[in-house]
Amino acid sequence: MNEFQLIADLAIIWCAALIAGYICIAAKQPVMAGYMLAGIAIGPHGLKLINQVEQIKVISEFGVAMLLFALGVDLSLKQIMSSAKKILLAGSTQMVLTIAAAWWLASTIGLAPTVAAGFLFGCVCAISSSVIISKVLSERGETDSIHGQILIPLALVQDLSLVLIIPFLPVLQETANANYTDFLMSAGKAVLFLLLIIVGATKVVPHVVKFSAKSNSRELFLLTLIVLCLSVALLSQSLGLSIALGAFLAGIMLSESPYIHQALTDVLPLRDLFATVFFVSIGMLLDPRFIGNHIAEVFIFVLALIIGKSLLGTLSALLLVTRTSAKTLIEPSPLQTTRSC
Repeated sequence: MNEFQLIADLAIIWCAALIAGYICIAAKQPVMAGYMLAGIAIGPHGLKLINQVEQIKVISEFGVAMLLFALGVDLSLKQIMSSAKKILLAGSTQMVLTIAAAWWLASTIGLAPTVAAGFLFGCVCAISSSVIISKVLSERGETDSIHGQILIPLALVQDLSLVLIIPFLPVLQETANANYTDFLMSAGKAVLFLLLIIVGATKVVPHVVKFSAKSNSRELFLLTLIVLCLSVALLSQSLGLSIALGAFLAGIMLSESPYIHQALTDVLPLRDLFATVFFVSIGMLLDPRFIGNHIAEVFIFVLALIIGKSLLGTLSALLLVTRTSAKTLIEPSPLQTTRSC
């Protein structure tokens, strides 16, 4: 294997993303779509210019971690806690309704022959990507808008629901090895992880960041942020959760730091650079021939998913309309209005 193959692959990825990005800007389309199309073109289902796809996936995980880390830093922990009940109620209602509807539909048409398959299919349909949502809103400059301040926390509630969903999967598997001990162990690890995040955010991280900032070294401050992000992300992964979720929670731990603006300034270039690798790697996973051979099924599924989630999301909002209005679902804090992703 060429020892410089990874460098060559990254050069191809960024070059293809650059060209696709310029084309999308000229066509007034989201650059994220261009990155994915670039991944299709250079990936194993296209021109086959990338050889080490697995290594690219690993690097793309770093991009996702940086993206979610910056998003967590940009949110106010006090703001989230002040409206946590409203966010949780709206998000959980939409999640439950979507999982139930998708589960019933998959079982009816034969897509989910088992309980585990139906539940997993419902979860896939219910969860929206906070990575995609935050990226699109950031490109449009709508992160601090009313709908942006509502959509991002709701998407994050869906991401955080993985803490509860993942422990259920071993229990739902219809095998001899499935037992409730696995579920209790996984759930216990998830609760322990969240407790560590709370303790770290209030007792440890502020002192570490303050000590690093007083060194007056941008390199040391940036290294502190990267070590914090990756340490929490890897701890999350070791407990059976996702790296992205851990990175986001690491950002939340920093969100109330007085050095937040310096943190964002240092992290954003890394976020944008490696997040591009993530979106290109998504394109590498897409097989245009499969989509072409099943274009009707793909179109119907996407259309049903968009319409179904829109209706269920509206229903969830209507169930809450007697308690709160859309404008008060999130109360912007003075800090939030000065931040940008």
